[in-house]
Formats: sequence, structure tokens, C-alpha cells
Amino acid sequence: ATAVSIASNNATSSVAKTGDVITVSFTVDDDMLATPTATIDGQAATVAVNGAHPNYNATYTTTGTTTEGAIAFTLDFTDEVGNAATQVTAVTDASSVTFDRTIPTATAVTIVSDNADTAKAKTGDEITISFTVDDNVLATPTATIQTKTATVAVDGAHPNYTAKYTMIGTDTEGAVAFTIDFSDESGNAATTVTAVTDATAVDFDRTAPTATTVSIVSDNADTTKAKAGDEITVSFTVDDDMLATPTATIQTKAATVAVAGAHPNYTAKYTLLAGDTDGAIGFTLDFTDEAGNPATQVTAVTDGTSVTYDKTPPTLAPVTIASNNGNTVYAKVGNTVTVSFTASETLIADPTVTINGNAATINNVAAPAYLASYDLVGGDTEGVMTFAIDFTDTFGNAGTQVTSTTDFTTVTFDKTAPTATAVSIASNNTDTSRAVPGDEVTLSFTVDDTLSATPTATIDGKAATVAVDGAHPNYTAKYTATSGDSEAVWGFTIDFNDKASNPAVQVTAVTDATSVTFSETPPTLTSVSIASNNADTARAKVGDEITISFTADQNPLDALPTATIAGQTATVNGASAPNYTAKYTMTAAEATGNISFTIDFVGLGGLNGTQVTATTDSSAVNFDKTNPTATAVSIASNNATSTVAKNGDEITVSFTVDEALLATPTATIQTKAATVAVNGAHPNYTAKYTMTGTDTEGAIAFTVDFSDLAGNA
Repeated sequence: ATAVSIASNNATSSVAKTGDVITVSFTVDDDMLATPTATIDGQAATVAVNGAHPNYNATYTTTGTTTEGAIAFTLDFTDEVGNAATQVTAVTDASSVTFDRTIPTATAVTIVSDNADTAKAKTGDEITISFTVDDNVLATPTATIQTKTATVAVDGAHPNYTAKYTMIGTDTEGAVAFTIDFSDESGNAATTVTAVTDATAVDFDRTAPTATTVSIVSDNADTTKAKAGDEITVSFTVDDDMLATPTATIQTKAATVAVAGAHPNYTAKYTLLAGDTDGAIGFTLDFTDEAGNPATQVTAVTDGTSVTYDKTPPTLAPVTIASNNGNTVYAKVGNTVTVSFTASETLIADPTVTINGNAATINNVAAPAYLASYDLVGGDTEGVMTFAIDFTDTFGNAGTQVTSTTDFTTVTFDKTAPTATAVSIASNNTDTSRAVPGDEVTLSFTVDDTLSATPTATIDGKAATVAVDGAHPNYTAKYTATSGDSEAVWGFTIDFNDKASNPAVQVTAVTDATSVTFSETPPTLTSVSIASNNADTARAKVGDEITISFTADQNPLDALPTATIAGQTATVNGASAPNYTAKYTMTAAEATGNISFTIDFVGLGGLNGTQVTATTDSSAVNFDKTNPTATAVSIASNNATSTVAKNGDEITVSFTVDEALLATPTATIQTKAATVAVNGAHPNYTAKYTMTGTDTEGAIAFTVDFSDLAGNA
């Protein structure tokens, strides 16, 4: 075969699809014994002369079972002589046919919108379908979006394509549908593509959203009214999903918008400022659905609600304060203090008033003129009384708290009883703490507050004459003592009231320990006794201390009493007045015998007591300063010879004393204690001792000791 070629009746002769006819054209170089035979893709082909010998065609129509790929063929023929040609399996001109019976597909298909939310679209948004094909295409694919022809183009390079369409106002709302059609190079038409491969979708929405319910309220007690600081709430419900949180203005100011519970309910809130305009409160609501369709701006409610703004607070004038005290600028416990005031407009409720920090009782009978009253108690704070008035108009505007009067009136609360800070009493006696008939007693005192009247006073229960002492706050109360007045430390009373009429606690004591004692009777000593510190208190010897104990019937005395004992000055102790002691220690210079004494004393106001020289209990002390003596003393033994003694002999010392003794004498014989006894009768005594083998030989020594009744040895 001198010329061999292969071709398809496909639009592109080098490819074929099912049903295409494959033709192998060839020319032989000799006469044929018979018509050549041929196979195409292993199947018997139909061979026929192509015009005239030596040109032939072998044809075969492909089927669904034809092997994909390059089409193979065979040609067999024999010349007239019977020579068989070498089987031909290749073309002579490089032609070929590739068989493709597989339908092409879009391997990746997505749909998006150029909307901010690529899954949403509105009028004017561009829809883009991106797809990739798995084969070479015969021509640019075609596409529709929402039944409208889309513009298809290669996306960068084959096999990537896009189909684009801009939505218009007449397109059907809802899920955006599409079709994609294309054929591979062999002419195999893809099944029309109508679905994405990745779950993308675009929803077309050309309808503007609306607010189906809109209302406005204030958080004021009256929701139709508002004042500065009140929060305005516009509540609204939308009929579509939102692209973003709606925006709002209230009174031209940006409001805070939030979901109210759950979509589609929203609230727009704004807190009114003093700079906002009075009057009906306006608002705007702006929102866009998920597709980006803007709502017509909402500026009206759907339910007739409204809010009116009033930022002007009420005022009070006049404002006055007074007490029901006799002096209305002062008050004491139990007084009623009243604040009177008038409001500039109707109030939402009775004002709240405190007086000295306590809730006041409001009288609104003549509103907007009010009376606020409070009854003072002991727990209230002293001083200029404070008050506070809080009040609110019907819009809830709180007036500036009023804490002062408009006419400068004040009330000072004084719950403290006045006191006398310095109180003293004195007599014009030489001793200012004593008084006798005719002496003038003066009570001087200073008060710590302004008084409502001159104080009153008594001295010893008698009315005293009170006068200012120089200048307030110093006063004196004077009284002249007379016979018959109480002989005692005089008591007194001082009574006075301060400017708020608080009575002082009656003053009955001085502040400086002064006192005045009145007396018209000379003093006496009610008990007098004398004693010695001797073992026998009725006796004394040199060195013994004599004590006179005595009690006065007045206390105190004008001065410490004076005393003598045995003619000598005694030491007087008045620490336990009116009980006193006078002491003196006896010396050898004083005369023996009963000890004499004198006591001198002066009573209140200088009245002298009668000198006392005797005891009231017959007590006495005898002074003895002479030592006793033994007038006759002898010693003898009971030996046959009384001047000598041996072991076992009894020695006797006999002696006579010259006065009564305090106790039995004591004696020693040869340094050993002897037994002493009266020898018949006092003043005769014996001292006896029996000699022993240990006694010292020689002249026998002895001692005799004794004391008289005064203790003189």
C-alpha cells in the first residue's frame, strides 16, 4: 500500500466518539486478486474501491464497546498473481484517530455571590459558578444562572472555568439555580451540570426587610415620660435574618442595639443627656437583611407608644425653718421643728425631707406648698439644724436637693443641759470655810451657756440673792448667816435654764472642794482618856509614852487642837478627826505622881472650846521614876556552920525590898538559878540553892533582880 491514512467523520477527524465512522484510506501498487480485507479496532471493516482502483476505503462505525484510545487497523490484500502483501497496520502520512467514548464531567463545581455573605445575593450582586472539567472541551461551555444566560470564560487556564451573572430585580427569589453544558473534543456531551460538588449555595433575596412591630418606652416610672438620665428603649421585630446588628438613633444620638432574647427581636437603648432636646423623642432604625437589602429607615412606632422628654428640674421657693420653742431660732428635746417650702410645679409625689438626718412628716394639704415637721429627741445631733428636701416633678426630674433656707432663717438644736463649770462657796469670816451669825456667805459660779433668765439659788435652804458677777457667764448668790441657821456644812442649790430652755441639773456641789460650815455653839470634847504604853497602862516610868485620846463634837475644828502632858507640849495627831491623840514621852525631869494634862481647841468660826484637864472615863497614869532597892540582904548555909557549905548543903539569901514589885524577884547563887519565894510576907523574900559537886569552891556569889510596879528595875 503506497499511501495509507486514517480519519474520523467527527468534526475533528483525528478523534472519534461512539457512532462516528472511522475510514482507513489506502492505495495499492498492483492489481488485486480480490477486494482487500481490513479490521478497525479488531472489528471487520467494510472495504470498497474509493472512486477507482487502486484507491480503497475501509470503514467502521464505532460502538459503545470500541476500545478507547488510538484506533488500530489491519489491511490485507493479494495481487493478481496471488502474492500476499505484508499486512499493513500503519499509516504513511502520520494521521491517526483517537477514540473517546467517555462523557466529560465537571469535577469541581462551586457557586458564590460577590455579596459580603457569599451565600446570599441581592439585586445587582454577581453570581459566579466556578467549575473544572476533566477533559479537553470541544468549545467554551455554556451556562445559565437563574434561567438566564451566563458569561462563561476560562478561569486562568483550562480546565478551570467561571460562569457569571448579575442578578436583576425580576429574578426569582430563592436558591439560585444554574446549568452548565459542555462537550469534550470528541463531541461527547456532558450531562448538564445543575449541582455543586461542595455544598456551596446562593440564596437570592431582592425584598427589603421591614420592622413588623415597633414601640418606644422610657424606664421612667411613667414610661411615656423621660428626664435626663432615663433610658429610652425602642423595641422592634424584623421580618428577615439580618446581615448585621441593626443601627439606631434616639434623639439623633447613636443608640445601643442588641438582640432582645432571640432574633428577630431587638432593642435600641439610649440614656438621655442634659443636652438633648425637650419634646417628643424621635428615633431611626436602619437594618439590612442577610442578602444586603437595606430596609426603608423606620422612624415611627406601630402601636401608638411615645415618650416625651423634659429635662428641667423643679425648684423650691420660699424655704424657711422655725421651732415651736419660745425662742423660734432654738430648739430642745421635745420641740417640733418645721421646714416650710413651696414647689415651682406639681410634684410626682410628696417630697422626702430629713431634719437633722431624720425623716420628717410631710403636710401636703396646700400642695405645692408643703410643711415638713420633726419632733426632736435626745439622740439628735446638737448644733445648727440641717435639713434636706428631695423632690421630683411628674417627669421624674429630681430638683437639686435643698439644704438651706431662702430667708436665712435657722434653728439651733441644744439638748445639753447647761452646767456650772466653776462653783465655789466662801464666807467673809477670817476662815472663809466657816461662818458664824452675821457672816455673809457667797456662792460664786460660772455657767457654760447663755441663759434664758437670771439663775435662782438657795444657801442652807434659804433664798439667796443672785446677780451677775461683773459680766455673764459669772454669777454670785449671797446669804447672811443668822442665829438659828443649820450648824453644819451648808448645802446650796443653783437652778438655771439655757437659751433653749434646757434646765440645768440642779447644782448642789462645788467644783473646787470649798465649803462653809456654820456654827454658833462652842465645841466640846465628848470623850477623853489617858494611858501609858507601860505594861500597866495606869503607870509610867521614864521613857514611857503617854497618850491622851479625845473626840471633838465638831468636825472639822478650826485648827488642830494643842495639848500639854506633865506640863510639856504634846504631839497632836488629827488624821482621824474628829478623833485625836496627844502624845508625850516621860523623862526624868517630870515630877512623880499622877500625870496632868491640858487640851485647848477652837471650833467652827473661831469659837473657843473650854480647856479640858480631866478624862471622861476616870482613867489616870501615875509616873514613877525611882528604882526600887533591897533594904536588908544576908546569906547563910544550912551547914552546922552557917558560913561554910559542902556538896548538898542549901544556901539561902534573905532580902527585904522597899516597895511593891511588878513580879517575884529572880536570883542566882554560884551562877545557878535559885528558887525565890516570899519569906512570910512581902516585902521579905528568900532565894535558895542546893550546892552540887560541880559548883566552884570558894566564897559563894549571888545576884538578886527585881522591878517595881512602874517597871523601874
